[in-house]
Amino acid sequence: MKILAWIRLAIWPLIALIVLAIYQWLPYDSAGVERYYTRGIFALYRSVYDTLLGWLPIPMIYIVLGAIVVWLIYRVRRIWRQKRSLWRQWARLGLSLINLLSVLLVVFYVCWGFNYKRADPFVLFDKEEIVMTEDELYEEYERITRHLVYLRSQLGSDGIDWHSEIDRVRPQLQGQLEQVIADHGGTHAGAVHARLLYPRGSLLHWSTAGVYLPWAGEGHVDPGLHPITWPFTMTHEMSHGYGYTGEDQCNFWALLACASNDELIVQYSGYFGYWRYLRSNAYLANKERYAACQNIVSEQLIQDLKEVYEYSDRYKELLPALRDLVYDSYLKSHGISDGLKNYSRMIVLAHRYQVENGRLF
Repeated sequence: MKILAWIRLAIWPLIALIVLAIYQWLPYDSAGVERYYTRGIFALYRSVYDTLLGWLPIPMIYIVLGAIVVWLIYRVRRIWRQKRSLWRQWARLGLSLINLLSVLLVVFYVCWGFNYKRADPFVLFDKEEIVMTEDELYEEYERITRHLVYLRSQLGSDGIDWHSEIDRVRPQLQGQLEQVIADHGGTHAGAVHARLLYPRGSLLHWSTAGVYLPWAGEGHVDPGLHPITWPFTMTHEMSHGYGYTGEDQCNFWALLACASNDELIVQYSGYFGYWRYLRSNAYLANKERYAACQNIVSEQLIQDLKEVYEYSDRYKELLPALRDLVYDSYLKSHGISDGLKNYSRMIVLAHRYQVENGRLF
């Protein structure tokens, strides 16, 4: 019986090893993964999960974390009540923790992670890579800057209650994202939510604006962010929930969804997010040229950017270098070779899209 008890404790680690072995064995850009996992297993899971739990008024991650804490307390109390030697108690506790981590790993891959091996979901593009020149980068930067200035002028010069305005339009984001994905031949099973994760700063302290957590099946955005950034960030995280793993892909879906929204304030959020990537890349490409074209940036736009930074600066970053190292390594180990730089690659996707399909506006 004792042997059977130890075997039971080892079942989940064994399953985790099998899942990892399957993941490593599968090739990237796999049509089989796309067909059987993304459009099959994952789509079914997504539909069932959102039907059964999508109505919950609170972020599912709170329930998941609460369940983990309760389970840990139960296991510790049960192990320590047993009349065993101290080393056996510690050994069983260690196995219990390994068991928990194994379950979390299995859930991560089965409920989302295998999407890293799916076929290229961006069927809207030709396979041939299009290189963006410095002139094209600056042409796009100046064009988007002028459009952003126009959108901001349409929102008005008086004080805007950003929180109430964004709260008003948030319910539209999911449907618009699904429509954009469907229009471009993508998949979007279920109805993914993007929740505000309290307390404020929970993510910003780790240099993160939003995150999709497969264990909760939902996207999460830090409410400490300026509301200007919420629609773009929320739509990005919901894109992850629909099975898109690349940060550039999710940024691009967020741009398309926000840009095609009827609400000016959502359009502004989308183009504002895109503009920030263009702005940083233009600066890195040619600092003198960047300085020479700053006269087209309006005072309203500068003020909004300043407020966005001020909101984020309220939360001191904890170990930013370690966070970047860990996440960069994570992305590279899952087939995203450019790591954290993958976020900015949305500019190339937007350029390719416009070359083949016309302007975004």
